[in-house]
Amino acid sequence: MNLDFDTNPTAYMCREGKYCDNTLANVENDCAAGKYMPRMKAEAETDCLLCKPGYECQNGGTVTPTDCPSGFFCVEGTATSVD
Repeated sequence: MNLDFDTNPTAYMCREGKYCDNTLANVENDCAAGKYMPRMKAEAETDCLLCKPGYECQNGGTVTPTDCPSGFFCVEGTATSVD
């Protein structure tokens, strides 16, 4: 049983860049590299968003994607830019 925020307002409010599995004692996990989460309350890994084309999300727990460096190539879901 997932304790989601709509039906259980006492569920743990996960921070930006993370998702929480409220079925496992409110465990907070980073979204993976190549993904980001700009809002609070993500409840599952699938809530994490793929990094946008033209941006990179190098580290787990990214809140805001960073611009792809000049002269490099960043496709959707990029963790590290390539030249």
